[in-house]
Amino acid sequence: MGWLGIAKLKEMEMMSRGNPEKMAKYQREKDTYDTMVKTYFNKEVPFTEYPSESYVQKLEQKAAETGDEADIIRAAMIRDRFEYNEYKRRAEHFDNVKTRQELRRKLDEGAKLTKSDLLLAEKLARKIPSPDNLVMYSKIKRMVEASV
Repeated sequence: MGWLGIAKLKEMEMMSRGNPEKMAKYQREKDTYDTMVKTYFNKEVPFTEYPSESYVQKLEQKAAETGDEADIIRAAMIRDRFEYNEYKRRAEHFDNVKTRQELRRKLDEGAKLTKSDLLLAEKLARKIPSPDNLVMYSKIKRMVEASV
């Protein structure tokens, strides 16, 4: 593909906070994405943060008709943006609640915590830095590091 989708880019941004090396890598990827937006979109074919399904279909139809690489890239980028928005809208709240409940359950039961649990706790604490999430992340981090 040559570029990261918006979901991966947003995750990189969130996970890079406080880490200069990760922040630099994120910035390079974001610059690549922004350059592609400037290269492939214009007044005739605008880039939009929240594309409608009909706009996505219009660009995909044009790409299918022309077979032009620029049309294909535009359609893929707008489809990616549309799918990211749809996923985010439907799933983000549910995922956060489910993750918090599962991690809390493991802590309450004294279950073995894994590096995967630690990553989920970190993501949750970065997305929603409430005192409860930050304390839970710190607790899980201590427990995982102690078990290594």
